Amino acid sequence: MTNRYLGTSHALARRVRTYALSTTTRRWTTFGAVVAALFALYFVPPLGVAVLGTAFAGWWLVVLLAVLSGAVAGNAVGANRALKKERNGGN
Repeated sequence: MTNRYLGTSHALARRVRTYALSTTTRRWTTFGAVVAALFALYFVPPLGVAVLGTAFAGWWLVVLLAVLSGAVAGNAVGANRALKKERNGGN
């Protein structure tokens, strides 16, 4: 059995990668989201289970909020860098 969708998945991954890394702001937003996701996925589930019995079912919400806040922080850094670059005449 072969994967008939391999070409399509490669094309989709290439387009997502090109879009996510096309500008300074998008690069920093992507970086912030990925770092926050890795950090949250590493630390949140064990802490949630240890602290609260019902946290096991809802730890994904904390991970989602961490990823969103990381993306917003990355977006702010990227926007500031792009603005500085624009003010300095593209240097």
